[in-house]
Amino acid sequence: MNVRLCAPLLAALSLSPLALADTPAQRCQDLLESGMRMAGWEQHCQFNAGVAPALRAAYMQAGCPGIIKDDTVDRTVRQLDAELNGQIQRAGSEAAFCTAVRPAYEDIVGAMPRGR
Repeated sequence: MNVRLCAPLLAALSLSPLALADTPAQRCQDLLESGMRMAGWEQHCQFNAGVAPALRAAYMQAGCPGIIKDDTVDRTVRQLDAELNGQIQRAGSEAAFCTAVRPAYEDIVGAMPRGR
């Protein structure tokens, strides 16, 4: 999957459409955050449509490892992990959280280009 094919997926993730026209660093940050968020959803909720791996592939194809520094990746992982844990806590349980995010996840899967 190339970065251009990720446009519908990123839009479904509620990222600004303008982010797609921004700098390569911003596109990479968007891919990183979206990929990590989807990885968390897939891990905690046992969703298995492969959104996170598709975003990871787009991140690699875009050359993001050479653009985004390791400390930025580490900080983003910690931030999104804390965000996810907070959302699960506010939902009352992991099961309640997963029930709440399933429709959004299914919308994202529906926006993914076919033939991934």
